[in-house]
Amino acid sequence: MKITQVSFILIAKNEQFALAKSLEAIAQFDMADCDVIFVDSGSTDQTLDVALSFKDKIQGLSVVSIAGEQNAATARNEGLKLATKNIVFFVDGDVELNPEFITAGIDKIQNNETDAVFGQLDDYEYDETFSVRNSILKNRTSINTEEKRYSCGGIFMVKKSIVDEIGSFDDHFVKCQDFDYTLRITKKYRLTAIPISMGVHHTVPYSDASRIKAEFKNSLFIYYGKVIRKNLNNSKGCYARLNSSGHMKGLLILAMLVFGLFFSPLGYLSMALILLDALLGVMKGQNVFYRLISHYVAPVYMVYGLIKGIEKTPALQNSIQRIL
Repeated sequence: MKITQVSFILIAKNEQFALAKSLEAIAQFDMADCDVIFVDSGSTDQTLDVALSFKDKIQGLSVVSIAGEQNAATARNEGLKLATKNIVFFVDGDVELNPEFITAGIDKIQNNETDAVFGQLDDYEYDETFSVRNSILKNRTSINTEEKRYSCGGIFMVKKSIVDEIGSFDDHFVKCQDFDYTLRITKKYRLTAIPISMGVHHTVPYSDASRIKAEFKNSLFIYYGKVIRKNLNNSKGCYARLNSSGHMKGLLILAMLVFGLFFSPLGYLSMALILLDALLGVMKGQNVFYRLISHYVAPVYMVYGLIKGIEKTPALQNSIQRIL
């Protein structure tokens, strides 16, 4: 099946290794009448040069560069300004796409089986220099059957008409812009998860110490709470997200731990549950330290973000240049 009438919006910052794989995959697709829009967010490596090297390999390629203050929402919004096709496919620049997912997603959207769609994602995990691949994590999104979902990450396809209605990504959110955007979609429209791999995500592990340190340093965990505060009118979606991420379970166990200060059996039970959770992570081959932070530290930040809500902040100061 030929891929037609899709606007691919790829965003990246300092992703020269993975972007080359992402664009090379797209260059091999059987496509016609598509946009391929790449937005660079102030890369200091060769990312921009990699993108420009595909100008003769990918028909309809546009390249945009953002300097100054920006985040993933800013980049996606700039990409949207150039999107003209019936379907928009938001893609992170470190993902090597699988054409089977694209054709399946187009089919479901065109047949009105769904309004937006995403799929499985396989992580190839590297060291910080991307010179050594350490592990492969299959189906990180845990999709085994086709089902309705209420939110997803930043890689998904959606009808352009819905994007026009929903509007732009919220650049107040340094993190979780995709979570916010898909919650806004599913308040009214259907998002479907299908058991087909979207592709390979070339990345440093989320459990990497430097990534965790950056999340704490920049208080990024609070944005989960801010997004939930903003989207309380999609209560089913908020609950589903909290439940699937382990945050709901973590909050309940933390509450038991606090009450355990006054009623010791609850305290012992909560500590036992935390140890059991850690053991379960070991059995699944997960990084236990990251699992415990995600389940029992992130929720505390999340509650703070939920209480604090979204502050009014000045508009981001940046300059946009269309290079290609």
